[in-house]
Amino acid sequence: MFGRRTRLKRVAGIAAAVVLSGLLAGAPAQAAAGAPTAQGGGGISLAGRDWKNVAHMVSANFSADSFGERPDLFVVWKDGSASLFEGGGPSAAAPFVAEHKIAEAGSVWQYARAITGGVVTHVGKSGFGSTGLVVRWSDGELTEYQQLDHKGVHGEKTLAPGGGDNPVFKKARLMTLGGFVDESSDLNNDLLVLWEDGSTSLYPYIDYQGLSGRIQLTQANDAWKNAAQISSGRFSGKKTDDLLIRWKDGDTSLFPGVDDKGFHGRVRIQPTGSSWKSAQALVTGLYGSSMTDRYNNDILVNWPDGRLVLYPRVDDKGIHGEVQLAG
Repeated sequence: MFGRRTRLKRVAGIAAAVVLSGLLAGAPAQAAAGAPTAQGGGGISLAGRDWKNVAHMVSANFSADSFGERPDLFVVWKDGSASLFEGGGPSAAAPFVAEHKIAEAGSVWQYARAITGGVVTHVGKSGFGSTGLVVRWSDGELTEYQQLDHKGVHGEKTLAPGGGDNPVFKKARLMTLGGFVDESSDLNNDLLVLWEDGSTSLYPYIDYQGLSGRIQLTQANDAWKNAAQISSGRFSGKKTDDLLIRWKDGDTSLFPGVDDKGFHGRVRIQPTGSSWKSAQALVTGLYGSSMTDRYNNDILVNWPDGRLVLYPRVDDKGIHGEVQLAG
């Protein structure tokens, strides 16, 4: 659908960032139409954005210098534009401090079909990882970007080529990065893929091992074709990440402690027929939980009517309240 050289040129061209809130300089937000506005305590209000037009959301500490800050939110909009909402806000009600414009309408991001983010590489002597993206494009290409920040994406690596008669990853329906293999690592560089036939695969250490270490977790399964969205997080306190699945019928379940041996039980946090069957996009992150407890994870849900709702401190016992951020 688009040549690699063209795409690289266009990706390089999205590096200019525009800080829409003015908060980084300590000034009140300047009022571009539709831009978030300053909110008490240092956060920004998200009410000015049209959240009905979200195509993809990705949660990770893209811009943070430490793991203690609230995560950022990368949003691709239906018109092909993209934004990075910088975390570090004062509370669950105001988790972001700025919006950075990553790409204009009509950009290459309109061709993204699945996006996930996580800490994929170790960098420097600090021991902290580089937080980036893995993207599955409409032509089946699978690409890793080793870093995303307010200036754009950096360090592009092609993990699997696209185009041709039948590229393998064109059949990758859903995917999420997580820490599924190494219990002692802070990296989220294991890629879990749910395929069109309902099977699941795990690709450990994707940054330096690529796709060579594939582990088949489950075989084709018609029931798993009904998975609508997946994400990873530490909800249950297990040694490896849990897999969160929202099913088309509204059932939303945790699969605790997924590892290279597969799945180990299931916990429903929303029943079949729940309102969650209408969720437009869903991500996990430490937006409202205690900053001292990294294993309390929150779920951020975007609804088709434009609401953006945070569900803080979700665990294997279920949902414990909600905070409406927009809509």
